[in-house]
Amino acid sequence: MSLTTCANCGSPIDDGRAVCPNCGRSLSGYPARRVALAMALAVGTIGLGAALLLTRTPVGTEGAGYARAVHSGQRERVAFFYDLLANCEVEGYPEITVTRAPTQGTVSVEQGKAYPRYTRENIRFECDRNLAGASLVFYQSGVNYRGRDSFTIHVRFPDSEIWTQTYTVSVF
Repeated sequence: MSLTTCANCGSPIDDGRAVCPNCGRSLSGYPARRVALAMALAVGTIGLGAALLLTRTPVGTEGAGYARAVHSGQRERVAFFYDLLANCEVEGYPEITVTRAPTQGTVSVEQGKAYPRYTRENIRFECDRNLAGASLVFYQSGVNYRGRDSFTIHVRFPDSEIWTQTYTVSVF
C-alpha cells in the first residue's frame, strides 16, 4: 500500500480512496461528498435545531430531494452553501442558479453569513465557532397559499464543481 498527499490540505491518503478523510475534497474527477459544506435549517430554528447535511450530485442529475417547511407568505431561508479554506477564510461564494422555479412561490439568493457545520475530524472544525460568508437560498410562497411546492437549483462552487439540489417545500 502506498500513500499520496491531498493537494488541498496536505493530509496523507491511502491510494484507492476517492475522498480525503481530513478535508472531504474529491481526489478523482467524480464530484464526491464534501462534508458539511451545505446546511439547511427547518423553519423556526434560526441557528438552532434540525439541520441536514447535503451531498454533491453529478451535473445533470437531481439530488435525492430535501424537504423544508415554511410559513405561508413569509420569506424564509431554506438552505445555505459555503466554501472555506483551512484557515476559515472564504474561498469564494458558491454561485446558485434556479433551474426549475417553484410554481406557488419565489426563490431568491443573496450573499450573507451562516455558521458552518464541519465534523470534528475535518481540518475546518474550528470554523464552526464563527459566522462565515455564504450564499443563502430563500423561499417565499404566495399569500395564503397552503400545500406543497418544489424547485431545483444548481450550486457552482469556486472549484467549478456543481451540485444539483431539489427542494420540496411544505407551506403551512
